[in-house]
Amino acid sequence: MQLRFRTLCWVFSFVFLLGCGTTVQHQPAGQASAQSNTRALSSASRSTPDFRQFAGKWIAHGSILIISSDGTATFSARAYRWCGVGVPQPCDTMDARGRIENGDQEQIRFTRVSGSVAYGTILTSTFHPAGLPVTLTLEPNDTILYAANTPIALLCGPAAPVGTCGA
Repeated sequence: MQLRFRTLCWVFSFVFLLGCGTTVQHQPAGQASAQSNTRALSSASRSTPDFRQFAGKWIAHGSILIISSDGTATFSARAYRWCGVGVPQPCDTMDARGRIENGDQEQIRFTRVSGSVAYGTILTSTFHPAGLPVTLTLEPNDTILYAANTPIALLCGPAAPVGTCGA
C-alpha cells in the first residue's frame, strides 16, 4: 500500500509539473533582456545617493556653500570687485543696509557619491560656465574642498579649528 501511495504521489507531482508548473511565455528575441535592463535602470534610478555627510552650511572668508541632503546646493562668494560702469560680472554690490552681496552665485546639482567625494554639475553661475563638472571632497578637521578642474574653495563646517578657512 505504501509503495502504491508513493507511486501515485510521484505521478501526480509529475503531471502537475507538466501541466501547470512549466508554462513558458514566449517573447520575441531581445524583449526579455530589454525588460530586464529596464527593470535594472528603474531600480537604479530609485536608489538615491546619500548626501547627508555633505549636507549643511560650509563657510570660508567671503563665501558660503549650502548643501541639501538631496544633492542640491548653492554657492555664493565674493568677487572682490565692486560693480560699476564698465565692471564685468561677477561683481559685488552693497544693499541698502550696507551688507555686501556676493557677486559669484551658483546653483549646483550633485548626482553621485563615491566614498568621501560627491560629483555634480553647475546648473547656473555668474562666474563658472553652466555644465561644469564639480566635486566636493570631505577633508580632515571638518573641512570640505569644492573644486572643478582646480580648487574653488576650502570651506569649514562648525567643528573646524578656528582660522582654518580664513578670517
